[in-house]
Amino acid sequence: MDIQEEEIGLENDFVDQLVNHVTLENLLDSLPPTSKELAHLVFIQELSYQEVAQILSIPEGTVKSRMYHLRKQLKKQLRKEVKH
Repeated sequence: MDIQEEEIGLENDFVDQLVNHVTLENLLDSLPPTSKELAHLVFIQELSYQEVAQILSIPEGTVKSRMYHLRKQLKKQLRKEVKH
């Protein structure tokens, strides 16, 4: 692989990451405030469930449960986005 091909590969990776970030941001914007905050802490700030539980002053099990339901909701919304 020459330098030009490598640069194109890096550019494509960057574009893919940007599209994924924009898609995630758009999905998060459609959430209610409490879900948006949870999603931001987990997906954007990449905090552990334990850290999120401490920040939100809720049990870690509640974070896990809310994330389970949030992921289901986001998958449903993403499927709608892809169909359009």
